[in-house]
Order: sequence, then C-alpha cells, then structure tokens
Amino acid sequence: MKLVHFFGNRFLSLDNLKHSHIIEIDSIDIKTNRIILVKQIHSNKIKVVTEKWAGSGIIKQSIKGVDGLITSRKNLFLCIKTADCVPIFLYDPFKEVVAAVHSGRIGTEKNIVEKAIKKMKRKYDCKPDNIQAELGPAICGNCYPVDKQTFDNFVHKTGIEQTFPNLDLKKVIIANLFDAGIPEDNIKNHDICTKTNADYFSYRENNTKQRQISIIGMI
Repeated sequence: MKLVHFFGNRFLSLDNLKHSHIIEIDSIDIKTNRIILVKQIHSNKIKVVTEKWAGSGIIKQSIKGVDGLITSRKNLFLCIKTADCVPIFLYDPFKEVVAAVHSGRIGTEKNIVEKAIKKMKRKYDCKPDNIQAELGPAICGNCYPVDKQTFDNFVHKTGIEQTFPNLDLKKVIIANLFDAGIPEDNIKNHDICTKTNADYFSYRENNTKQRQISIIGMI
C-alpha cells in the first residue's frame, strides 16, 4: 500500500481536474474517474465512501451536503477544493484509512476535524495515536480580518483566544487535533498563506471563483 496525496495550487485547479482524464500526483497517474468530489456547504458533515461513489463530481453528480470524506478503499481518491479555507488530510497507516476535510470558518467553529476523527474511530477502530494529520495552504491568522460580531461568535464557539480583528483557523484546528488525541509529532502544517502567495487562489484577495484542489488516496 502506498499513500498518495497532494495539496494543489493554481496550477492544479478544479478546472484542470474537470477537463482531464488523468492527472499526475506524486509521479503517479490517476484517472479522474477514480476521484470523488463533493458539493461543499461549510458544514461539519462527514461521509464514508466506497467504490460506488468513484467519479462523483467528475463524470457524475457530486455528493451533496458534506465537507469531509473518509475511505479505506484502495485506488479511490478523495478531493476537496479551497481558496483560503483549510484543506486537511488524515491518515491511519495501520488501519489504512484516509480522510479529506474542508474546514472554513464555519466548519472550524463546528470542529469538523474532530468529527472526522471520531468517525474514523467508530467505523474503522482507528487509534488517535496512529493518525497522521496534515494541514495544507490556507489563509493565515494575519490576513483574515472580520467584523466584531463574527470575531466574538467565533471565539465563543471555539473557545480559542484570537487577536481582533483577525481569525486564525489553523490555531483552532491544531488545538482540536490535540484535544482529539492526535500527538504533536503526528501533525504537519504547511505554513503557506493563500492570500499572500501568488501561487494560490484566494477568495479574500480578489473574490475569485476558482479553486485549488487537494487529493488523498491509497494505491
């Protein structure tokens, strides 16, 4: 078994995915009809997927109403799209289970990453000590100003201190990972801000409708 995963940028975007039959990730050619793409809604809903969902959002209708996917199936690739929100990969190498999570402000408020971990535990008996977590490029805590009401609501719901007017999503997500039992050594953060790095799409920077994609799977 080999883990295949990639955090995309403007050079591996949603448009690229939908107009290709094959994309290359980690020097491996992946058929796009083996990818699962969901219709994200900024929720904390997680879905376990199997073979029947292959190609969803690519060659057939997207899975609607979820922001996280989990699978134990080989040659099935989970995809999320972002343009400032945090893409998160979870992987248990012992149970051979992967998850892809989209965590924006609302998903972070609702602790979607902990919900994904709980579902991995219930469905596959994954142990938090074994789960690897990786946070991809996203807007940083210095570039995400919000109004006072939004700020206060976020701090109240997450219980994590912030510095007005900016929100730091990753600060909360990492705290949630710790609370879920993920060891610090198992957490990797790609410290890249999508708003300040021109290689990435950023909704906060220019209201773009384009999205980079992030993909994880096993072969």
